[in-house]
Amino acid sequence: MSTTTDFLNNVPGPPSAEERAYSAGLFESITDRLSQFAPAYDWVSLAILIWMMTNVGWSVQLAGWGDLPSVIPTLLFGTFAAFVVSKLNFNWFLTIVYAIGLGFFVVLWQGTAQASGGDPFARSIDGFARFSSWITAAQSGGISTDTVPFALMFMTASWIVGYGVTALTFKFRTPWLPTVLLALVILTNLSYRHGEHEHTFFLFLVGGIALFAHLTTVKRIERWRNQGIEYSRHLAWSTVQEGLLFALPIVLLSALLPIWEPRSEQVHDTWDIFRAPFYALQEPANRLLAGVDGPGGSELFGTPSQTMAFGGSIELTDEPLMWIRSKYVLPYAGRVYQQYSSEGWLTDPNTRVEASPRSALTLAPTELERERISQVYVPLVDTSTVVPVGAVFSVDRETTVQVLNPLEWRVPLTGSVSGISELPADLRDLAFAVRFALGDLVPIDSFQSTRLRNQNLVEPELVEEVLTALRAADSTGEEQIVTRVEIDENDPDAVEEKFETILLPLSSESRQVEWDQISIEIVTESQGGLATRLDIERASPIQQVGVRLSEEISKDDTFSIQTFVSLASDDQLNEAGSDYPTWITDRYLQLPNSLPEQVGLLASQIIRDAGAETPFEKAEAIKALLRQQEYSLEIQGPEFGVDGIFYFLFQTQSEPCSSVEPNCDSSKIKGYSQYFGSSGAVLLRSVGVPARFVAGWGSGEYVPDAGLFLIRDEDRHGWTQVYFPEYGWIDYEMTPGDQTIDRGRLSPSIAGGDPFAAGGIGAAEDDPDFIQDIADLERLARESREAGGQFPISDDEVTSDQFVFPWRPFAWLGAVVGLAAVMMLIWRLSLRGMDAPTRAYARMNRVASVLGIKRRPNETALEFAEILGERALAASEHANYIALEYQRQIYAGASERGDEEDERAKDLDRAWRRVARALIAYRIRQIGGIGPELGEGRGT
Repeated sequence: MSTTTDFLNNVPGPPSAEERAYSAGLFESITDRLSQFAPAYDWVSLAILIWMMTNVGWSVQLAGWGDLPSVIPTLLFGTFAAFVVSKLNFNWFLTIVYAIGLGFFVVLWQGTAQASGGDPFARSIDGFARFSSWITAAQSGGISTDTVPFALMFMTASWIVGYGVTALTFKFRTPWLPTVLLALVILTNLSYRHGEHEHTFFLFLVGGIALFAHLTTVKRIERWRNQGIEYSRHLAWSTVQEGLLFALPIVLLSALLPIWEPRSEQVHDTWDIFRAPFYALQEPANRLLAGVDGPGGSELFGTPSQTMAFGGSIELTDEPLMWIRSKYVLPYAGRVYQQYSSEGWLTDPNTRVEASPRSALTLAPTELERERISQVYVPLVDTSTVVPVGAVFSVDRETTVQVLNPLEWRVPLTGSVSGISELPADLRDLAFAVRFALGDLVPIDSFQSTRLRNQNLVEPELVEEVLTALRAADSTGEEQIVTRVEIDENDPDAVEEKFETILLPLSSESRQVEWDQISIEIVTESQGGLATRLDIERASPIQQVGVRLSEEISKDDTFSIQTFVSLASDDQLNEAGSDYPTWITDRYLQLPNSLPEQVGLLASQIIRDAGAETPFEKAEAIKALLRQQEYSLEIQGPEFGVDGIFYFLFQTQSEPCSSVEPNCDSSKIKGYSQYFGSSGAVLLRSVGVPARFVAGWGSGEYVPDAGLFLIRDEDRHGWTQVYFPEYGWIDYEMTPGDQTIDRGRLSPSIAGGDPFAAGGIGAAEDDPDFIQDIADLERLARESREAGGQFPISDDEVTSDQFVFPWRPFAWLGAVVGLAAVMMLIWRLSLRGMDAPTRAYARMNRVASVLGIKRRPNETALEFAEILGERALAASEHANYIALEYQRQIYAGASERGDEEDERAKDLDRAWRRVARALIAYRIRQIGGIGPELGEGRGT
């Protein structure tokens, strides 16, 4: 049995002398090996860079750039990889291969962490497939909610930053490169989270100041080593300590001081000009990175993006946005969407046109039961948003209105006919009629071998003849005959061959081809001049999809608009029928092939169960079903590759209820307004009722004391608009809850009379100014489209979605750079032919003269150098060296050229640069009143 004495005897005692010696020897061995690979001061530089990189990565993670894996490992991998290669002395080719190859594997490993697969190899394959799909979406104009491509791009940028900054730092031994480049990264990131996570920048700044102190000392150490001067091996670390002691109080004081944003309008405008290229990328980023929750989001009260992607849970605040005075209780549309995809909604291609105050922005409606009213807006935040889009008749300020471009279809005259089947019915009949007629007139077997490869490519004149005959058949109701005669010109005995086709009328009682509304262009190949396709465009009235003020207004400012509201009753809408204009059915019955079949079957079941027959009854049936479901802001969102509407209608039943709804029925469909409004539009399109999705804000809260409606951030909303013949677009509220859209519901402030009414619309239709405004709007939109997005130069100042390069600031920058280059050239030419000491002395004189320290005529070179040393202590040694070499050159004559002479020229070049830097620093301190450098004289 063990005793206490035995236990105490087994307790390990202090290390023996041999153990201590072994530990010390092992430590020295490791230290020696590290020193052999790189000097101690380089390891210190690496440690500081790692500190700075870590804080940059931490800042990015805290900012919340989506659900991304941490970028810190990638930054550190790049940093250490660049440090290693800087010590291996690879040639440039091997360095590039090393950087790209290693970076490829690190980026793939880190960027595909969220891809599907049980191992890195499988995730890499899935990541490549997803990135390929992302490229396809970018080229086709679709939406991508996949986060893996963004993760790959983000990790690539992290590798480039980590590797590039470190490589440049160890190549040039300058603290400016890492500090400035990394500061740009971290400050750009923090600009999206103003007032948040700023401690990461202050911690980064500690490393930056320490790096400045350290690398300055490293340069001196290398110079001393070249000159054989002994120095303490702990000097590099001591300077880091001093740098940290210097940095900590400065950074701590900066962190505790209050922060404000002094702004100059001129500086702000100039900064916006330089950021214009990034603004131009905003819409593509919204479309292709829709699944990424960018830090800071969009502006608080900004017009919704042209892309509305499906997402997961969202948070809304009670931040007040705007006061509105209105006669009726209305929702306020901010963006109108036409095209549905499985990932979300897209605004069709559109044109932006600048409009002057109070000019007509849209046609006065011919629909029944429409009233034009005035509304007054008082924003509580800076904004340029104008609502309600789609029916803004005029604004009392300059505006930019976005109008839809006419739809265009490309009809191939050869090859597969699969795409033709997706055209609108009347154009599909027209396309097939043209192709069949050309097949009769130009059989394939009558062509020579060169034409056989073109598959029935024909002369454009023949296509034009067929189109003319089709139009004649349609207008007269009688069949038309087109003939073509072919003769072999190379055979004088050949018999002419005659081909014929019969063209029947396309229009019928159920379907009419509106020839006066379509324009057809025959496109020919560049070489042979044969017709390859038809480009068909259908005219349509002006349709607004977005309106913004040309200049942002500050909070508490005021502007007013005139708009149209529908007062149609349910009975009137029920009797409206389904005789839709073609420009409505062309656009607002669109559904993608990717829409799961179950969605259409559900729509048909809803209509069948309700016994709905008219479009109004169908809309009411779908509305009734959706409003019986559960509202929740906490849904997960569709998984990658799952249609958003399918997810909402068939998968949210398995998700938990909202945490704020204790009485929620978990077996029901759950979601928020974007899903309910989108589902209403898609279900209606599935049963042949034209509908669209609208994003904006609800009617808000009526404040009796103010007699106004208060719109808050939590009023952000999405709903459905349904088209009824003769009555136009009607708002439909599909979201369950208290919000409803009651046509003709008066504001509580209206107690008889009509103080806000703008009058009837009849006067506008007859107003010559209104007619001219509409004509100008149509003309400018047409000219901009014909210019391929390049708007014509005119006094109307039309703009478009296409980015216009901001040439003016770059022209000024180019002029400044050019002037500097000319001055440098003159400087170099004036020094040609001088020996190294004379050239260094001349440069030193010129720099000193520019800074106000001129050499007096009676001063010798050494006396002038002594005066420079009195001004700036750091310049003393180098100025004296230049003066001595200059006097030796003057009095001793030129020496023979050789390695020593080349080395002396390099030393003189370094010396005059250090003198220049010291004198510039002296002058800056003098201007700023900072005081002299330690040990420096107070010369004037």
